[in-house]
Amino acid sequence: MHTDAFGWLRTAAARYDAVIVDLPDPDETATAKLYSVEFYALLHNVLAPGGRMVVQAGSPYFAPRSFWCIEASIREAGFATSPYHVDVPSFGDWGFVLAVSGGAAPTPAIPAGVPPLRFLDAEVLRAATVFPPDRRRVDVRPSTLLEPRVLEYARAEWRSY
Repeated sequence: MHTDAFGWLRTAAARYDAVIVDLPDPDETATAKLYSVEFYALLHNVLAPGGRMVVQAGSPYFAPRSFWCIEASIREAGFATSPYHVDVPSFGDWGFVLAVSGGAAPTPAIPAGVPPLRFLDAEVLRAATVFPPDRRRVDVRPSTLLEPRVLEYARAEWRSY
């Protein structure tokens, strides 16, 4: 989809088994709204029962408060979450949040029947959900349209890079 995400979500009628949210970083007001509790709440409207959503959530290494704020915002919108991180060659340690509507947190898994993959197996996938002590969950509040905390965190954390 290449349109205003908020507007599209407000009128979308279809439901999807998988929703991939890969948006520009929340480093300005216009993009920070796409990381708000209100935005994630609208995603319930397009996620099919039993469906999964994954959100690109930035770097838990360079911007841990931003990363955990995004995860907290998704949880506040009513999703159960499983944060994870992987090494992306062009970005470094990069984080994502796997989410389902309510219930128990989803367990990342490779579906049955998938042929062997070159870089990913069950052990690597499990390891992706483990954060070292310096990147574990920090105490942050969710980001909202009225209080775009993710923008504050992102600006402060990326200032020195």
